[in-house]
Amino acid sequence: MKKIIFVLCVTMIFIFSTAGAVFAETTTASDNKPIDSETAQFIKGDWKVKTFLGFQMITEEDDSFPDGDKILGKVVIVAPNLFSTRDFAPEYEEYVVDMWWWHYNIVDELSGEAFTAKYNVSQDVTKIKNSDQVIVIQAESEDGSLSELLLIDINHERLLLYMNCGYFELE
Repeated sequence: MKKIIFVLCVTMIFIFSTAGAVFAETTTASDNKPIDSETAQFIKGDWKVKTFLGFQMITEEDDSFPDGDKILGKVVIVAPNLFSTRDFAPEYEEYVVDMWWWHYNIVDELSGEAFTAKYNVSQDVTKIKNSDQVIVIQAESEDGSLSELLLIDINHERLLLYMNCGYFELE
């Protein structure tokens, strides 16, 4: 009887440890990859919010979102050791972030046509053409916390910020 209980316990431990390992792989593994040097060179710098382009088409009540024009002229800092939108306070306190020891991950690499379809946004809003190459980037701190903001690199010529379901042109 003791042998049967022992074998059952060992079997259960093996099953649970294997299931835990498989679960860990599927929940912590990420398809995201670090940005390449060309993308890093393009996005690094102090970027001013130049234009509010418009909202993502997710609801019929786009007017329920805050007015994006409030952050025009504010600065997004993309530096070797910092990702910061601290300048957004106090209007957008929930999006104010100062991430030290960061790295940037590519969330998606798409054609312009695939981007507008996947992210449900009009080409009129983002002014992204079907033939454009779009890289969607997210900042991640050393502890694994992610910024809620996305940077959208279009052909290494334009940089957009996605925040609060709105798109902003940076300069």
